Amino acid sequence: MLRLTEIKLPLDHPEEAIEAAILKKLQIAPEALIRYTIFKRSQDARKKGGKLRSSTLWMSRQLRKSCCCNA
Repeated sequence: MLRLTEIKLPLDHPEEAIEAAILKKLQIAPEALIRYTIFKRSQDARKKGGKLRSSTLWMSRQLRKSCCCNA
């Protein structure tokens, strides 16, 4: 399993934004992502700009063989 922490998005983000953030952080193509599970969600209200939702995700370490992970 691969653990991603500190995935920060606005509180009212759509569900697709989580997957987009994963792809961006891992620098992989959408077809390379097989499965992920949201382990924990928390709210971060420390900044003036607005509240953020910080997520910790568990991902299957099995990425498709055609991908190259540079994270």
